[in-house]
Amino acid sequence: MLPTRSDEEPVLLGIDLLEPRLPRMAPPRNDQSSRGSNALIREAKMADNERIAKEVLAAIGGKDNVTSIAHCMTRLRINLKDESAPDDDKIKAIKGALGCQWSGGQYQVIIGQNVPKVYDAIVKLGVSAGGAIDENLDTNLPKKPWSAKRVGQAILDYLSKTMVAAIPVMMGAAMFRTIAVIAGPGMLNLWAADSDIYNLFYNWIYDAGYYFMPIYLGYSAAQQLGCPKMLGMMMGGVLIAPDFVNIVTAAAETGQTFTSIYGIPAMLNIYSSTVLPILLCMPVLWQVEKFFKRVIPDMLSTAFVPFLTMFVMVPVGLCALVPIGSVLGNAIGDFMFSFGNGEDTGVADSGTCLLSS
Repeated sequence: MLPTRSDEEPVLLGIDLLEPRLPRMAPPRNDQSSRGSNALIREAKMADNERIAKEVLAAIGGKDNVTSIAHCMTRLRINLKDESAPDDDKIKAIKGALGCQWSGGQYQVIIGQNVPKVYDAIVKLGVSAGGAIDENLDTNLPKKPWSAKRVGQAILDYLSKTMVAAIPVMMGAAMFRTIAVIAGPGMLNLWAADSDIYNLFYNWIYDAGYYFMPIYLGYSAAQQLGCPKMLGMMMGGVLIAPDFVNIVTAAAETGQTFTSIYGIPAMLNIYSSTVLPILLCMPVLWQVEKFFKRVIPDMLSTAFVPFLTMFVMVPVGLCALVPIGSVLGNAIGDFMFSFGNGEDTGVADSGTCLLSS
């Protein structure tokens, strides 16, 4: 068995104890040198992740032996063409790799908290990425300069792709209400308004699709932007959390229109079934999450990146972005509804209720 670091630590500790301890004077603080040191540390960490990536690929038969690669919280999950190629001893000898094993037909290399960065380094070496990370394979293409036209195209692309992903939910839910309207007392009168089947189709399943729309769109927007999809869903959940809805409902009886988030006034409104509030929040969440991922050490990132991201996004969202999205949604909804006949059929106003709150 190869010696491990734990085997060597007692020897090193014994030598260290024999050395005399002399007091050391702290060097004078220099902000410029400190920034330079931080940059050198980041470059060293980046180089270390690239080294781990190259050594892992060499130990599993090279990049040509990899069908696709993904990662979870701490492990690289690799699908291989030749499953006899990996050398477990070489993997375990890599500084930065904590172990390896086969599971579910995948070869898993245990890396730890910095596994996303090692994964990115492997993808850059030409390995096929798995899941929703496929769009990052084009990062090596030359970047085009930003212009007003390109910014507009990027915004439309973000909005259209996010909404297209939610169309199956919207269409499926709307079809249930459409059937209820046709079979209900307003048309064929096959179902009574107080029947279980009418309530199931008209309210229950329809609300399952439209009420939770901020959560669905949070997931879809995160997928388009490349940020954690679960954080996108959580941001959508903040807008329709039961406690927040209860505050809004209670405030409606007293005439209160604002609550407080960290001492900052936030407008009270119902944001279920809305579109624009969460779509405005997600690009900001994406950048906030990227910032904390860059500055927080790898060993703390799993807990503190999502915590600090949401710590910032809750007031930014509820106090600024969400009310702006709600006002814009109401304006667009009123404009669209002005072209209708104003009758509440329960079906024709589905698109309008998505935009307005």
